[in-house]
Amino acid sequence: MKPYGRALVVAVLALAISNAFFGIASLPLDSHEVFVVQTAQEMHDRASWIVPYFNDQPRLNKPPLSYWLTAIAAALTPGPFDVQPWHGRLPSALSGILLVLLTARLGSLLFGPSQSWLAAAIAASSSGYLAYTHSARPEMLYSMLCTGSIVSFASAWKARDDPRRTRTWAHAQWLCFGLATLAKGPHVPALLLAGFVLVLATRRTGWKQSLRILQPLTGILLGIGVPLVWFLLVNQLLQESGGNGLADSQLSGSLYRFDWREALWPHYAVSYPLLFMPWLALFPCLLWLRRPTLDPAAKLLALLILATLVPLNFAMKRHGYYALPLLAPGAVLLAAGTIAATRAFADRAAAPAWWRWSAPMHLALTLGLLVYTAARSGSAGAIVAGALAGVLGLCLFAARNAGPAISPAAAPLVTIAICLGTISVALTATQSSWSRTRFDRVHTALTAKEFVKPDDTLAALGTGYEILMYYTRHKVV
Repeated sequence: MKPYGRALVVAVLALAISNAFFGIASLPLDSHEVFVVQTAQEMHDRASWIVPYFNDQPRLNKPPLSYWLTAIAAALTPGPFDVQPWHGRLPSALSGILLVLLTARLGSLLFGPSQSWLAAAIAASSSGYLAYTHSARPEMLYSMLCTGSIVSFASAWKARDDPRRTRTWAHAQWLCFGLATLAKGPHVPALLLAGFVLVLATRRTGWKQSLRILQPLTGILLGIGVPLVWFLLVNQLLQESGGNGLADSQLSGSLYRFDWREALWPHYAVSYPLLFMPWLALFPCLLWLRRPTLDPAAKLLALLILATLVPLNFAMKRHGYYALPLLAPGAVLLAAGTIAATRAFADRAAAPAWWRWSAPMHLALTLGLLVYTAARSGSAGAIVAGALAGVLGLCLFAARNAGPAISPAAAPLVTIAICLGTISVALTATQSSWSRTRFDRVHTALTAKEFVKPDDTLAALGTGYEILMYYTRHKVV
């Protein structure tokens, strides 16, 4: 690897790490995050590592992997076992960094080094990455494991002429399937598996080679066996305590029902691209992936995305973060399309003219965003501006050095993309994850804590009782 290639890798990793870790200890918890950190605390207090508990009641909404990892982070911290907000977010931050590395691996496997690190930079500076690396919810952990399954399938597909490597990667794919199910559930892994089958069918892969790539017999034992042990144990313990087991819980699959009427509004056609802000302006570059030399890899990723999003659009519950496991494939496609487009209509001779005005625009834009978001949302401004500043340095560095990095002509495209996406990112940061409401609720809970006695039981009306419960350390009815 050439010196500037190594510097590019370091720049992307620095961007991913800084964006993942900045502020995870200072940002107050939201209601959904409290479910994770408080459940980990109650599992420890009750010595119940199989059945999750929240507010002294079994919490059967999610499998326990995020609770276990949060508890491990708290246990490794010196002093008494006391789950803090950063303990719950640490698995998400680390998962985000791994997701960026897996994105680079996926881009390298299917396209090349140019696309791999540009894709990693897009993923590490996207609004989806910024939001969910700073959340204790299992979304980023789930997305990383699903991405691991995608990368393992792509590796097995590329190594299909080497039986030993193919078998190893196939089993890695199923292991990620099992761990992802233990993190949140089997719905997206199962849809990805259907996408893998669809890819093999459309590529006219023979059935013998398809079986070698998928390893269905031993793979199913591995993928289902990992979470099945926990599901059986928790069901047995709940029945022994006089309950109905998992039959009446969310874990029984009650949210996975499909309704054709839900597809009348293409929810993910809107929410999925929003995960990539401020890179929305790069989506037209996907048209350049129709070139024959790029078709196989582009079709593979497109089929995986469609095979997942189309069924999800029929589900009874739809949220934008359900598409987060597809952040890596989308970032790779955007990177490949951007490079294909710039190589198609711009040559190196034209780059210096664009270069002279694109660099100052990047710098002015970054500084302006820093001032704006810092004034509106405190530390969120530093995070968003840090992301854009990191991408600025990465893109300008890659454009100046050219070579196996991106073409110098990509600089103006990246400039336009960030210009169009800046307002959206700033508004998203100030109005959702970084809103003042989150700080106000925590302030209210801490104020109430000063007036309650250790044995008091609190009552709460409306939403937000989870925050009151965690910060006052009192049971809420």
